[in-house]
Parts: sequence; C-alpha cells; structure tokens
Amino acid sequence: MAPFGTTDFRSHINTIMDAKPDGLYSTEWAGELISFVKQAKEAGLFEKVKYVMLPVGAAMDVLEGLGKDMPDNIWISARYFFQYPNSKENNDWVARFQKRWNHYPAYVSETGYSTLYAFKAAVEKAGSKDTKAVIAASKGWR
Repeated sequence: MAPFGTTDFRSHINTIMDAKPDGLYSTEWAGELISFVKQAKEAGLFEKVKYVMLPVGAAMDVLEGLGKDMPDNIWISARYFFQYPNSKENNDWVARFQKRWNHYPAYVSETGYSTLYAFKAAVEKAGSKDTKAVIAASKGWR
C-alpha cells in the first residue's frame, strides 16, 4: 500500500503489474486516486488487470478530477452518488444544488445536508433547541 501523501505511484504500479494479478482493489481516494489512475492508465495497468475495484472512484471529486481519463470497465462506488436514490426528494435536492453550484453534489454535501435536515426534524419534534430534548426526540431513528 502506498503511504498517505504519495504523488508518484509508478513503483507501486510496476509492482502490481509485475505480479500479474487478476484483480486490484485500491483504497486510494481523492487526489491520490486521481494521480494513481492517471499514472496507471499511462502504464497500461487497466488493460492488463482484468478486475479493478475503486471503492471511492465514483466520488464527485474523483469523477470531476479524472473526467475523460476515467478508465472503462472498472468497478467504482461511493458513499453517495447523486443519481441514487431515484426519489423526488433526492432529485429535487440535486437539481437545486447543481443550479446553485454548477456541479453535482459530493458525499460531503449530502452528509452535511442530511445532518442539518435530521437536526431540524429533531428540533421541530422536540419543540425546542434544548440539547436533552433534541436527543430524546431523535432516539430510535435509523
């Protein structure tokens, strides 16, 4: 595993390619994942490794950072993806977010929004901003 803060992944990529694995699971994220993918693509890794899983490869910072450089035929996921769930609430929020910020929301945007929305609901249920009342009003939520 590359240490946090790595910017040059060539030795790691070479080690992976020399091992000739069937699959690769990488936990690199954000800017490091962008650097890794660009360098791995340049080295031909995605043509040689059959199965590649990038668990935070669908995070908006990665998708926007890679753009057309995102390789085909890999598995990616994210903590939140703006097209899911396909519900009125999510779709309306995404549309408002995109209109205001001119890009799609990332997981941190959704987490912040959801947290404030849950806090608002707890305060309304408690009828107060008193900490103990808000905690009691939010017990049992999932």
